[in-house]
Amino acid sequence: MKIKVTDFAKRHFNPKASGTKILTCSIENIEHMIDTFFKTILESGKPITGEFTKGIEFAGIRLLDGYADFCKLLIVENFTDAKVGTARITNENYQWLRSSYVARTDSELPVLTRTLHLPMPAEEAKYLVFVLYTKEHLKKEYEDTYEERFNENEKKTGRTLTKSDREALLSIDGLKFDLEEHTDCEWGIVSIMGQMINIEEPMTPATMIRNHLGTIYGGSGFEIDKEAYERSVLFWNNHALIR
Repeated sequence: MKIKVTDFAKRHFNPKASGTKILTCSIENIEHMIDTFFKTILESGKPITGEFTKGIEFAGIRLLDGYADFCKLLIVENFTDAKVGTARITNENYQWLRSSYVARTDSELPVLTRTLHLPMPAEEAKYLVFVLYTKEHLKKEYEDTYEERFNENEKKTGRTLTKSDREALLSIDGLKFDLEEHTDCEWGIVSIMGQMINIEEPMTPATMIRNHLGTIYGGSGFEIDKEAYERSVLFWNNHALIR
């Protein structure tokens, strides 16, 4: 397989997670389907362009440029049970709107997040948007966090790590690079979004800020684009994640 679901993206298979959840399709099936879609679009895709959209398209499959050169968006018709992961805030649902500071992993900087705790199921998504990062970039993000991981361990244990200690820590589950053993993998799925439209909903402002702060806070290290940030604010002023 050329595309794998990263450990970070496995949150989408957790029924308690916010946003898009996939509960009746295995990770292995998702990887197989996305690998097939990816190969199909690369072999047959025709160029598409737009004000905010560039990429290729074929048979309802779209492969769009992401926010950075290491990022692509693969958009397909929903073939799972996934519901939409966001909803517009209305007079009818604002009573279920909640705010809290959330970190998706232990290493992330918690950011203010708004979620709708709806009493009824969300509508089924028409499309799934898979956010792909190159394995090369994911490895760089991981390596950038090495020292932070070691420092945290030294604080907890009260002892300085030797070279062999560090090598041992990196070899255990939870610390090793999750795509390392997949030698033929070229891309990692980092996010999955259930949507009603076949273009990417804007990244949240908080995610853009986290990315700008860098990998030590759980971001990608990509600087904020002012125009993209303003578009994001317009969207997320009126929308929230579904819990």
